[in-house]
Amino acid sequence: MQIKIKSLRFNYFIITSLVMLILTSCGNPDLSDPKIPFPAPTELSAEKISATSIRLTWKDNCKGEDGFAIERWTTGSKSPVKATVGVDVSEWTDEGLQIETYQYKVYAYCKQRASDTISIYYQHIPVSMPANFKAEKTVENSVALSWDLVIGGIEGYKIERKTGTGVYQLWKTITATEATVTDTDPGAGLNTYKIYAYSGESRSVGVERSVTVLKLPVISIAGIIDSYLKLSAYFTITSDGGEDASVGICWSKIPDPTIVDSRSLWHQKAKTGESYFGNATNLDVNSTYYIRAFATNSQGTTYSSEIHGTLTAQPAPMSLVWNPMTTQNNALPAEIKMYTTTSILNGRAFQAWYAIADLSTGNIELKATLSTTPKTPDQFIAVSTDETTYVMTNGGYFGYSGSNVSSYSLVVDRNIKKADNISTLTRGTYSYPVTRGAFGVTQAQIPMLQWTSGDLAYDIPSPNVEGETPQASPGQTFPMTDVRWNPYTAMGGGPVLMKDGKPVFDYTTTLSGKFMTNFELLQSDIFSTTARPPRTLIGNTADNKIILFVCDGRQAHSDGATLLELVQIMKSIGCVNVLNLDGGGSSAIVANGKLLNKPSDGAERAVAAVVSFVKKK
Repeated sequence: MQIKIKSLRFNYFIITSLVMLILTSCGNPDLSDPKIPFPAPTELSAEKISATSIRLTWKDNCKGEDGFAIERWTTGSKSPVKATVGVDVSEWTDEGLQIETYQYKVYAYCKQRASDTISIYYQHIPVSMPANFKAEKTVENSVALSWDLVIGGIEGYKIERKTGTGVYQLWKTITATEATVTDTDPGAGLNTYKIYAYSGESRSVGVERSVTVLKLPVISIAGIIDSYLKLSAYFTITSDGGEDASVGICWSKIPDPTIVDSRSLWHQKAKTGESYFGNATNLDVNSTYYIRAFATNSQGTTYSSEIHGTLTAQPAPMSLVWNPMTTQNNALPAEIKMYTTTSILNGRAFQAWYAIADLSTGNIELKATLSTTPKTPDQFIAVSTDETTYVMTNGGYFGYSGSNVSSYSLVVDRNIKKADNISTLTRGTYSYPVTRGAFGVTQAQIPMLQWTSGDLAYDIPSPNVEGETPQASPGQTFPMTDVRWNPYTAMGGGPVLMKDGKPVFDYTTTLSGKFMTNFELLQSDIFSTTARPPRTLIGNTADNKIILFVCDGRQAHSDGATLLELVQIMKSIGCVNVLNLDGGGSSAIVANGKLLNKPSDGAERAVAAVVSFVKKK
């Protein structure tokens, strides 16, 4: 019996061992056997751990594998980068990554057999960009910047800044744990900030934010440009303060002038870096004036440093020897007298004629005549059979259109307007709305001189300057309040040489070499320091006598006169208002039906308009 019990115990041990062996074999199946299911890994994910590395993790769903294989594929690649990890390992770190979209495949393997593959796509951004980047202006005119911290693997942040349309420059480097910074000295105007996170040579995509900061403008002034007419100065707006600024100059006889004193406002707002000029006008002779440039924006007005100057001496009258033309005068009414000179003018030969008429007696009147077919002064007289013409000169500017002519200058004939002064001129790339001079008389023959545009008339011209942006179109309040004159007779031309006894132009020039006071935009063969063509002028004396004047030019017997010389000559014969008419080959003066001068064309030129002293009807 005892032997049997031991035998049973031995058998139990054998059976138990076999069962345990069978159970152990069932927990680690031979996955290399195709008949045994081979579960694939699941829950594959990727986590960035630095600018160049990520960690892959997955769930191990089987026992008995030899390990796991990992494949990394890139777009366009024909073969992957492969790696393996051992049994029961469920993560792997990939390093040396760049900006790229990767596909990762993971599968378990046992000997020559592999499980199904699990895969994910992962777009690697070496450094993530900061989120929620904000740029906000503070009450102190600083700019507060803030952003969300980037989680993981960066060294810090770099912030670049630019003002306006400038280029970015590195402004600040910030540690990885900071998420705010304040710019206490932003530029005036539009400030743009760009932030990016960085790690080594890698950096995130930049994020931009802009904010406008307005400050007081800054303006500087150059030296005085003086003349007998005005004091001028260039100024430069160093900073517009972040918005276009109104600029100009102001002046006073007392230092530190402000905009409540006399001022000249440039006709357009200015931006940083732009330079313009201003003219101090209506000044007293022999007085010192203090001038500052000013700039005004929404933040206030600032001033430049101060300069000062005094007008130069006025052009002195040029006394020539004027000889009465006895033969002509004997044939003319007593109200009209004619004179001529052959005096040397500044060392040059010169010959001129003028007729002066007293229209206050009611026997003589000024007449302007227009024709659409060109005529010489003699021809105008010949067809005016109903008029008694005493003295005639050519009139204003004109142009041809086929066989006809069109007047570019105002013509008013006994209350009937026949033509207007030209209102628009093209110079270079600009089209300028202009005012042009016009001399007229009332029905009572009281003279007046204005600048006109259409039916509008002014005591000052629109101050266009060639090469500068055009002025606004003339209107009821620009360049001043409209005078609304209504002449009985008038003739247009340009430029006005004198008004109220003073010259209204000088030869000061802009930085580009254009004349600052050539407001009527005359060509250089008319308006320059050296141009001396034949000239025709009309003007009046202080006691309202009217003068018609012609000088020859560009010829041996008469080398002509500059505009400034004409001012001096007209002053000497008593003129207070003077208008230049068409000249060159058009200049001609006829008295008692006889041509007095020698037109530079060799004969009288056919013109569109004439002006004359006639017997009053």
